[in-house]
Amino acid sequence: MEDDGGAGGAADRSSIVIGLIENRAKEVGVAAFDLRSASLHLSQYIETSCSYQNTKTLLHFYDPMVIIVPPVKLAPDGMLGVSELVDKHYTSNKKITMSRGCFDDTKGAMLVKNLAAKESSAIGLDTYYKQYYLCLAAATATIKWIEAEKGVIITNHSLLVTFNGSFDHMNIDAASVQNLEIIDPLHTELWGSSNKKRSLFQMLKTTKTIGGTRLLRANLLQPLKDVKTINARLDCLDELMNNEELFFGLSQGLRKFPKETDKVLCHFCFKPKKVTDEVLRPANGRKSQMLISSIIILKTALDALPFLSKVLKDAKSFLLCNIYRSICENPKYEEMRKRIGSIIDEDVVHARVPFLACTQQCFAVKVGVDGLLDVARRSFCDTSEAIHNLANKYREEHKLPNLKIPFNNRQGFYFSIPQKDVNGKLPGKFIQVMKHGKNIHCSTFELASLNVRNKSAAAECFMRTEICLEALLEVIREDISPLTRLAEVLCLLDMIVNSFAHTISTKPVDRYTRPEFTDNGPMAIDAGRHPVLESLHNDFVPNNLFLSEASNMIVVMGPNMCGKSTYLQQVCLMVILAQIGCYVPARFASLRVVDRMFTRIGTGDNVEYNSSTFMTEMRETAFLMQNISPKSLIVMDELGRATSSSDGFAIAWSCCEHLLSLKAYTIFATHFEGLSELVTIYPNVKTLHFEVDLRNNRLDFKFRLKDQPQYVPHYGLLLAGVAGLPCSVIETAKNITKLITEKEEKRIVNNCERYHEIQMVYRVAQRLFCLKYSNQNEVDIRQALQDLKDNYKEGRYSRRICCRGGGGFLLKASYSVANTSSEDIDAAVPIKPLRSKINGNIFAYPWASSRKGYVLDASEDTYGGIVINPDKLPRNAYAFASVLHVSLSQWKLEGKKGVWLKLPLERSELVPVAVKEGFKYHHAEESYVMLTYWIPEEPCMLPANASHQVGIGGFVINEKKEVLVVQEKNCPSTSAGAWKLPTGFVLESEDIFTGAVREVKEETGIDTEFVEVVAFRQTHQVAFEKSDLLFICLLRPLSSQIEVDGLEIQAAKWIPLAEFIEQPCIQDDNMFKKIIDICMARLGKRYCGLSAHHLISNFDGKISTLYYNVVEPQDLNCQGV
Repeated sequence: MEDDGGAGGAADRSSIVIGLIENRAKEVGVAAFDLRSASLHLSQYIETSCSYQNTKTLLHFYDPMVIIVPPVKLAPDGMLGVSELVDKHYTSNKKITMSRGCFDDTKGAMLVKNLAAKESSAIGLDTYYKQYYLCLAAATATIKWIEAEKGVIITNHSLLVTFNGSFDHMNIDAASVQNLEIIDPLHTELWGSSNKKRSLFQMLKTTKTIGGTRLLRANLLQPLKDVKTINARLDCLDELMNNEELFFGLSQGLRKFPKETDKVLCHFCFKPKKVTDEVLRPANGRKSQMLISSIIILKTALDALPFLSKVLKDAKSFLLCNIYRSICENPKYEEMRKRIGSIIDEDVVHARVPFLACTQQCFAVKVGVDGLLDVARRSFCDTSEAIHNLANKYREEHKLPNLKIPFNNRQGFYFSIPQKDVNGKLPGKFIQVMKHGKNIHCSTFELASLNVRNKSAAAECFMRTEICLEALLEVIREDISPLTRLAEVLCLLDMIVNSFAHTISTKPVDRYTRPEFTDNGPMAIDAGRHPVLESLHNDFVPNNLFLSEASNMIVVMGPNMCGKSTYLQQVCLMVILAQIGCYVPARFASLRVVDRMFTRIGTGDNVEYNSSTFMTEMRETAFLMQNISPKSLIVMDELGRATSSSDGFAIAWSCCEHLLSLKAYTIFATHFEGLSELVTIYPNVKTLHFEVDLRNNRLDFKFRLKDQPQYVPHYGLLLAGVAGLPCSVIETAKNITKLITEKEEKRIVNNCERYHEIQMVYRVAQRLFCLKYSNQNEVDIRQALQDLKDNYKEGRYSRRICCRGGGGFLLKASYSVANTSSEDIDAAVPIKPLRSKINGNIFAYPWASSRKGYVLDASEDTYGGIVINPDKLPRNAYAFASVLHVSLSQWKLEGKKGVWLKLPLERSELVPVAVKEGFKYHHAEESYVMLTYWIPEEPCMLPANASHQVGIGGFVINEKKEVLVVQEKNCPSTSAGAWKLPTGFVLESEDIFTGAVREVKEETGIDTEFVEVVAFRQTHQVAFEKSDLLFICLLRPLSSQIEVDGLEIQAAKWIPLAEFIEQPCIQDDNMFKKIIDICMARLGKRYCGLSAHHLISNFDGKISTLYYNVVEPQDLNCQGV
C-alpha cells in the first residue's frame, strides 16, 4: 500500500514498518509489516550481544522506512536499549515513539487472529501465544500506526502472518553481508581491469518485477534451511534447464504481467476509512486514480493467467505442478475476471506512458454505466483536443515545426522546443521557460488554462469511476487470499525463471551444477569458482573444499595476493546460492545445511564509535564465539594481525582451539606460519596453501589450493622490496626471521612424535565418514571396512613424519593430494562409486560407480557389455553429456563391448544427448526407450529388436459340438458380420496357454482350460514391419454363460460346428479352412497337437514352457493329417 511516486523511486523505496520492544530479560520482540506484500512477520529472540547484533541483522534485512519504539527504556543492565539503538545507528530511518499502552500483547493476539489469512492454529498462534507476547505487543503498535497514518482499515483475513520467520532461515549478520559483498560491492572498480565489480545480488538481479527483485534480496540475506523446499526449487530448475520450451514459455508469460502486479494485488487488503468528495478533492482525485489503476492492473494480470496456465499444464516438477493446481486451476480467478469484465471495458490495458495511462483510467468503465461519468469524459476529450489544436496553431504561427506537447502527472501538458529551432528569443507569450538538455520547456497562459480544465475533467472521471467500482471492490475484498497467493507465486516464478535459470543459461554448459544436501555429512566442493569474479576473469582458477566432523577446520596459508580472501568469499557465496535453491559454479557440490554464517574479514577502525581496528575485530569475534551452533560455517581472515604479533598469534591459536572443539565447520586464513603446528597436535585440522612459484626473487601466483603448508621464504620481505624498502633494511629483517625460525624447529618435531597416534585414529575416522555418506551397496561397504581394518593393523595410517624443505618445516601425510599415489588411496579406501580427492580426502559421488574418472553407475552383463543403471543418472542433460562421454572412453579402455542405456519416460530429455554421442534406438515400450552403443570397431553383435508379435486364437468346443464364436466391433469390411474364433495378443511375460485362456475370458466371459496348441501360422510385414505368429489353441469350456466385452466385441454365441464351417469366410479362405480341418481331425483323434510342459534349464535356471506331442494310450490311433 505504498504511495506511487516516481517509477524508479517507488521500486527502490522501502515499504516496511517495524515495531520494536524489549524487556529486562534480554528478550526483543519485532513486528515487521510489509505494506507492499500485505504481510506481517513476527520474531522474538534473546539478544546475546550487548551491541544488539541480532537486532541489527534483522533491521539490515528488513531495511524499514519507519521504526516504532516505546518511550521508556526497559533495556537490561549494561545494554543500550532499542530506542537509543535506533537514535545512534539508524538516523536515516523515521523513528516513531508510541506510548507503552499501545504495545498490548492481548490486543495483538486478537488482531493477528482476525487479520491473518490462515487459521490461528495453522500459524502457531494458539501454541506460542505466551512465548511470543513481546512481538504480539509490537504488532499492536505497528498496525495501529499504519491504520492511523495511512487512513485505512486492514481487511480481515487478508494478511500473511509468520512467526519467527527470520530464524527459520540461515542467519547472516550485517557485517558478514558487507564482507561477502552479497548486496553491495565493497569496491566497484576492479583493480587492473576496466570491468566493474558487482555483488552477488547485482549479478542475479535480472528479475522483471519489483516483487521478484525484493524476494531475491530477501533470499540472499536469509537463505533457506528446509532441505525439502530447497530441493523443490532445484527440481524446478532442473526442469527449466532441460526443457527450453517451458523456460522460454514462462519467460514470455511472466512478461505479460505488469511490473507492479504484486504490489497492486496486495492493495486490496486495505480499504479507506471513509470515501467522500471532501476527502478526495484536495488530492485532485489522486487516490481514486491509484485505485482505478490497481483495478486495471488486476484485469491485465487475470488476462495473462490463461497463457501461464497453458505453459504450466505439462510441467512435471512438484513446485510448478503445485502452482498450476493452486493458481491455474482455481476457478476464483476466472470468476473474478468475468466480474471485472462486466464493468471494465475489455480494451482497457495497463499502460506506463503518463497521458495514455490517464486516458485508460478515464475510460476504464464501460460506456453507459454512469451518465455523469460520460459527461466528464466528453469534457476531458474536448480539453485534450483543444490542447493539441493549440500546439498546431503555435507551430504555424511561430514557425516551430518540431514543437512537441509532452505530458507528465505533475505539470500536465507543456511545450518542448528544440533549441536549434529558436532564433533569438521566444515570443513573449511563452512563460515558465527553462532549458532541459537540447530542448526548451515552456508553457503559455492559454495552455495553463486548458491544463486546469483538463485536470479537473480527469479528476471528475476518476471520482465517478471509483463510485462505479465500489460494489466490485467490496466483492474482491470479501476473499483476498487468492490475490495475495497470486502475488506470491509471481514473485517466486520471477526469481527462479528470470534470475536463477536465466543466469545459468548464460553460462557455458557444465559450468554450474546442482548441489546435493546431506543431514550431517561432509561439505565437499569439487572445482568450485567464485560466482561473481569468474565472469570477470576468463582464466579463473577453480579450487576444492572438504570439511567433515572428523576434519572440521581448514587453515589456509599463503602470501599476500595469492587468493585467500577470494577463496573464503567464494565458499560462502556458493553455500548461499545452494541454500536459495540455485545451481552453484562447481563440478560437484555436496553440502550440509548451514544455519548460521559468520565471517571475520577485512580491517578498519570506527572513529565515530571510538573503536580501533583491533577492538572492532575483537567485537566481531566475540559475537561469533557467543552464537556458534553445531551447523554454523565460520570464515576468518587474518585474525589477530591488528595487534602485536605475540598477542595476535596467541588469540588466533586459542580461537582455533576453541573452534576445533565444536562441530561447526571453520575456514581460517592466516599469515601466522606457527598456526601450521596445529596439525601436529589436533587431528581434525588440515593445513592448505595457495601455490606460489619463486623465480628470480619474484612471486608467480598460481591461485591453486594445495595440500599442506608451503614454505615461501620471506615472501613478505620480497613484497617489501618490490615496494621500495632499502636493501639493508630487508637484509636485517631476513637475519631476524632466521633466528626466530630456528627456535621453532625442535618444538614442531616433538609434536609430530607426540601426537601421531591420535592422528592415525582420526585418519581412519575421516574415511569412515566418507563411507557413511557414499551411496554403495552393503557388499562394497563391508569390503571397504575390512580393507580399512587391515590397513590400520599394518600401520599404514601412522606414517606421519616431519621433514625440512626449502628453509622451513613441512608436514607430510601418507594420504594427501600432494604426495599420495592412486594405489595408496585405492588400497586404503576401496570406494566403488566415483571418488574425488578434495583437499586430500576421498569423497564418493552419489551417481557414479567407477574408480577412474567420472563414470556412470552401471553393471556388466554376461557378454562383456555394460548395462547403465537408469535410476542413478545425472540430474540434468549438461552433466549427463559430460559424464556419458567420459564413461564411453573409460569402457573402451577396459575392452567392453555393447552398452545398453534404458531411459525412462520422465528422463526423455536425455535421448538427444545419447543419440548425439552415437547411441542408436533399439526398441521402445510405454514407459521407456532402449538405446545401444557398440564400442568395438568390428560389426555389431548386439541382438536386434524383437521382430515378432505373438497372437492366439481359441478354438472352444463343448459337448454339444458347439463352437464359441464372436463378432468384432472393429474389423475389415470384408469380415463384417462374420462369426470368428476369439483372438488376441499375448501380453508381456505371459505364456501362450495363459494368454489363450485370458483372451477368451475377456471377450466372452467363458472360463476355459487349455488342452493343446493344434497349429500356428507365421506371416510377415504385418504391423510396423513386424512379423506375426498366431497360435491356434484347443480349449475345453468350464462354463457356458456368455458375458460380452462391450468395448471390443459386438456379439458372442455358441454356434453348431457345421454352421460355423459353412460360413463363406471359412470356405473361401484356404488358410482358415485348413485350420478348421486340423481342429476337426484333432476332435476325431486323427491328429495330435502340442501340449504345454514346464521344465527348468541350467542355462538360466528359470522355469520355461516346452510345447511337444505326447500320445496317450487311448489316442494310439492319433496320426497326422
